[in-house]
Amino acid sequence: MLYLIIWLITLELIGLLAFLHISKYFPNLQDLGFSICKPLAMVLLGFISWLLCISGIVTTNELTLYIILVIVLATLFFNRTYILNLRNIERDIWGKILTSQIVFLITFCVFSMIKYVDPSINHTEQPMDFAFLNASINAPLGGPLDPWMSGNGISYYYFGYWIFGTVANLSMVPASYAYNFALITIPALSASAIYGLFININEVKRTKELKSFFIGLAGATIALNFLGNLYGIIAFIKENSIGNDSFWRFICLDGLSHVENSLTSSWYPESFWWWFKGTRIINYFGENCDGVGSDYTISEFPFFSYVLGDLHPHVIVIPFFITAILLMLSSITTIRDGYSSTKLKVSSFGIGLLIAACAFINLWSLPICLTVYIGFMGLAALSNPKSNQWKRYTIHILSTFIIAAALLLPYFVTFQSSITGFYEPYIQTQLQHGLIIWAPLFIINIPFVIQNFVKSPVTNHWKKTLLTSVVLCSIPWCMRLFTSGSSIVEGPSMLQWACPLSVLIFITLIPAITMCRINGITGEVLSLMCIALSLTLILIPELFFVGDLYHNRMNTVFKFYNHAWILLSLSSGFILFRWGKQGLPQLTKKKYVNWPIYIFGTVIILSGIYYSAAMFTTKYADSEERGFDGLGYLSTEVTSVIKFAQDNISIKDILLESVGEWDDSGLISRSTGIPNIINWPGHQKQWRGNISLIDERVQDVNTMYSNPDVNIRTQLLQKYGVSYVYIGTNERNEYTTEQLLMFDILGEIIYQDSIGTKIYRIE
Repeated sequence: MLYLIIWLITLELIGLLAFLHISKYFPNLQDLGFSICKPLAMVLLGFISWLLCISGIVTTNELTLYIILVIVLATLFFNRTYILNLRNIERDIWGKILTSQIVFLITFCVFSMIKYVDPSINHTEQPMDFAFLNASINAPLGGPLDPWMSGNGISYYYFGYWIFGTVANLSMVPASYAYNFALITIPALSASAIYGLFININEVKRTKELKSFFIGLAGATIALNFLGNLYGIIAFIKENSIGNDSFWRFICLDGLSHVENSLTSSWYPESFWWWFKGTRIINYFGENCDGVGSDYTISEFPFFSYVLGDLHPHVIVIPFFITAILLMLSSITTIRDGYSSTKLKVSSFGIGLLIAACAFINLWSLPICLTVYIGFMGLAALSNPKSNQWKRYTIHILSTFIIAAALLLPYFVTFQSSITGFYEPYIQTQLQHGLIIWAPLFIINIPFVIQNFVKSPVTNHWKKTLLTSVVLCSIPWCMRLFTSGSSIVEGPSMLQWACPLSVLIFITLIPAITMCRINGITGEVLSLMCIALSLTLILIPELFFVGDLYHNRMNTVFKFYNHAWILLSLSSGFILFRWGKQGLPQLTKKKYVNWPIYIFGTVIILSGIYYSAAMFTTKYADSEERGFDGLGYLSTEVTSVIKFAQDNISIKDILLESVGEWDDSGLISRSTGIPNIINWPGHQKQWRGNISLIDERVQDVNTMYSNPDVNIRTQLLQKYGVSYVYIGTNERNEYTTEQLLMFDILGEIIYQDSIGTKIYRIE
């Protein structure tokens, strides 16, 4: 618990230092930027320390970070206008600042309790995330080293790990705790950023509207951080033998395709890891649902990722993406209202910094951030076409892009990728699978779209509006023309999912553009544009996908669906706020028709919440560890050897470990950041694409452990510069005692315990 308090205090201190600076430059934000001061501080501190490290100036140890903070404090001391600026803050703004802090702390506490009951870093891709976090915390001059491929830097978008590694170094919290604290911090930062976005979009003029405001805020926060899909309730129905074979063949989910005589004894599904299949919904098993799946995809959403515990880039980016959206929104008023050139420059720098950070954290965020930013600028120009400020908008965009490109350039110079191009998907999504994933969010957003489309007036610019909407809807379809691959050969047609999505995008854009011309950039316009972009992100994997090692659309669905979930969550909150003020949409004048529809919508939303509650309950029941130490599940012997390696082996040394994938493979390297020759080769091929080199290393590691010729072993040890050899459980299970004892000839034992674990130092 002490580590958690220290971590929280560190976040608050760096956030406060950032707020003292940004409050002067973002006066157009309702809370002067307090709601986003923590993610801004983390990004800025992360970039400064990263640039210092990769340039060979200084490593990112505690002393370096403290010096950076002392310099920041010095600027406050010598330029007291930053502090004096706080005296002019009005009482109303202080209230918003306090509310933002309360929202952050409540979410932080809730996820602290969630993570406390399931802290272990021991499954799925958690070890990979932990390895990159340790590599970032212990990075030498020149940048972080790949713990699983000696002599190479990390060929992955690792800035998210770097950011939280920086906080870990600053707070001196061990990596095994910092990993879990990051998973607690991300939803808390997201909730605070959502609050900042809400108070800058929504105008609360009367006390009575506060209730609607907090309903909307709670709705957006719950949708983003706690909502799930319909899989949970469907799995529960299936486990209680409800429905016939025809129904389950129509649903056609993995493991849920026919009736079984069963009955659960609890209020949630009881099959092993049932909740994991809730993010593997889209697949095609043939017309009769009796074949082998041919369209395996991943459709994770935030709460699943938080509780699963994978500290992936798509999870880390969430609060920083929302922060970027808020800064982009504020830049419109900064330009429009004629703020000083200094504030314009700070605005450009802030947005460029956030775009670069989002791209570095999760490269898939780059095109989405750019689309949102250009879209906001386009809305600003559309809302005031007679204004002569287009030059300022253009300069702002160009300067922002230059800043983002300059920050990303050192990363892209060394980045390797397995991307092979853009391809047509050979199969399409079935309607029922799309609705299972998106129904809890669609049930709020789609009625709002239809309501605004029906009420949208026909203006003098209707032809331009129609043409613009058609052009924007056509862009994804036109991009398909530049892809390679054959046409669809099996499965459902585009009429099931792709075409309805395109129609929805069109009827969303019509009222958005019309309202923007009439009323300017309002909350309705921003919400409609978020919905349109979300639907486009869902549509894109139906038209083309980014080729990689897997040669399918799995990752494209995975990454685009994640951003679509974020945007639909934000728009859901605004819609609930508007409905709270104006009343629920009246689909007909007959109440006996409206109320069943309202009840149906409520049931769908509660079913999404049910998934999350059932998932957490299942994880709680399955977990045996309690606390915040991610390595607490390990035995004393294993933690002792990890501690010995941390204290006695340099991050620049190379360790020999046996090769594997998943589970405990590469245990020492991932827990310390000390590089071994090769591990998790399947993932390395995905990151780097240099398959022959990776296969060669795998073979060489096997030779070093098993070859009876001492000279061959010596040559390979020298080839890779191996300084230490680890003999643990995996090595003892894979190789014979005679093979392992040969290291007595090649080095000396510097660590040994009662169960046979050894570390050799190679002469």
